[in-house]
Amino acid sequence: MNVSLLHDLPPLDDETNGACAERDDWRFFTAVIKSPLDDDEEEEEEEEEDEIFDGEFEDEDDDDEETERRWEKDARIKNSTRIDVCELIDELYDENREINLTTARSKSYVKKLMAEGCSKQDALVIFCPERENEEDDEDVQNNNNTNNNSNESEAHHDHHRRRSCRRRRRRQRNRSIFVPFYIAHVFRRCGHTGPIKVLLNNNKKNKMKRGSTTVEEKKGISSVSMKGTNDNQFEQIYDKRIVSVYDLLQNLTTQRLQVIDTRSEAFFLGRARREAKKTLSSTKSDVERAGHIPSSINVPHSRLRPFDNEHNIAVFEDRGVDVTAPCAVIGGHMCSSAPFVAAMLENLGLKEVFIVESSVDAWRCEDGGSYPLFNPNKDSSSMGRVIIWSVTRGRSTALERAFAQHPKIMVMHELLTEPYLKENTPGNYEKIKNGQQTLNVSSSGCSYSSVMELMMTDYSSQGKPYYLSKELSCYFDQDKCTDEWLRSFHHVVLVRNPSDALKSFYRVGLNEGVAESLYFDPTESGFKECKEILERLDSIKGKYMVVDADLDLMANPEETLKQICAFSSIAFNKSMLAWEPKELDSWKKFRGWHTDAVNSTGLAPPVRSASFEIEYPEEVFNAAEEAMPYYTFCVKRR
Repeated sequence: MNVSLLHDLPPLDDETNGACAERDDWRFFTAVIKSPLDDDEEEEEEEEEDEIFDGEFEDEDDDDEETERRWEKDARIKNSTRIDVCELIDELYDENREINLTTARSKSYVKKLMAEGCSKQDALVIFCPERENEEDDEDVQNNNNTNNNSNESEAHHDHHRRRSCRRRRRRQRNRSIFVPFYIAHVFRRCGHTGPIKVLLNNNKKNKMKRGSTTVEEKKGISSVSMKGTNDNQFEQIYDKRIVSVYDLLQNLTTQRLQVIDTRSEAFFLGRARREAKKTLSSTKSDVERAGHIPSSINVPHSRLRPFDNEHNIAVFEDRGVDVTAPCAVIGGHMCSSAPFVAAMLENLGLKEVFIVESSVDAWRCEDGGSYPLFNPNKDSSSMGRVIIWSVTRGRSTALERAFAQHPKIMVMHELLTEPYLKENTPGNYEKIKNGQQTLNVSSSGCSYSSVMELMMTDYSSQGKPYYLSKELSCYFDQDKCTDEWLRSFHHVVLVRNPSDALKSFYRVGLNEGVAESLYFDPTESGFKECKEILERLDSIKGKYMVVDADLDLMANPEETLKQICAFSSIAFNKSMLAWEPKELDSWKKFRGWHTDAVNSTGLAPPVRSASFEIEYPEEVFNAAEEAMPYYTFCVKRR
């Protein structure tokens, strides 16, 4: 967003008739909401959240009266250009619920907006005044007088009326915070390159905490805060900060972006539902599907405070956001709070912050039903759902490539690797991260728990009724992989003779010139973890089969694939037996590790020249000898 925040107005210069003394080319815009937006959004879940919020806002119902009086007298605000948010949405959004500036209607609206005295280089100030509540308060007062002689039932009704008024005030207060950021986002999308400032009420919630730090200052990260970015850069780069729901769909398999959902927790968790808004091209409303984008993180915008960086860092971290990794922010409606949350992240110094143009509505309504949702309230069957747990260099990527040929299988690649390394082996994670940066690939900020959720998701609405994820057994976390989660899958444990696997691991790890992410670490061979996985599955009566990479998969590929499909309740497809050489998008994050699979055309051992063998150090043989009992334990279960 790259917008500045003001908690108070600049000084009024009477001699310039209300112009700013600091600079005289500011343009003031007031966001007006003539018809209620989202007034019913929080009705169903508010009762369970009232206790949380009432304490937080208990002392905030009275705004700073002195500031309000100064605002009322300020000529800049009196003469500001009014922007009707509902009208703006009607004019700019297309049937896909994205801002479309190419239509005649949208061009006419933007031209009208600019004709109100705003050029693309002007410095803008945008604010959204809170709506008055005198009628509501008067209603409650009248109710109080009537209830003096009423029975308990009427008193109970009065209590709910007061709570309803508090809810309405809270919605208005929240809206007065995020709507100006949304308007700023629209101006950027319309090509505005000048500075944009958002003006917020100077109430108790929004007062600046002096000495507040950015995330770089807190964590010692050397990067420049977005607050110092040249606004003119947005003429070239702002469109690159916009992503679509289709981009998020692609992100499911690559997991390069953390997806932040700014809706309330009840809607995020699927506990509350509402009738979806009509699309601009539709005459009917759809009933929304409950849930959220798989692996997304819920950060309700109302939890954040515009002028309190330390508080915001705590909120993001508590919610599981890696505030140093790329994020995409999505909101709940076309007038969404996503630009506000994106601005708060940029204010902490995060550079790679993207805004999802569409709202969650575009992802989950029936007319966009191809996008998968995770609903924690929905049971997940293990039928047709497989995890391949493989030792390192166990020919697992070739097996994954075979299943990727199947038109009805959603295939995922090593989702657990990065979060496990980041949380448990930071040294090896830095090697992976350095290699990604060299290849201009963003490192993932996703957590182990979030990708476990991604693996639990039903992708049948995409035409993918089956699911397979290839994972390395060395990244199996005994504590985080719960019994319930493990029972949601069939498990294939893929092993290989330790001598061959460890030698291959060492050979590939030596090729640092190919990719900086390559290394050799015998503790990550995965044999011990394969034994642990089998013992765990035995203890919970989980479903598994053991496959030897050379004795089974390479020796008899078609029969082995058929056995895995039959075991997993997946229909076998002949296309799984051969393919064109290709690097899948999900492999790029670990480039260098999958060269054999990239060049393969089927399930057959790669042809090696006589000069391929090298001299191996003693640690390779020692590691192979140590792994042999674990390998023997596994192959006896074939």
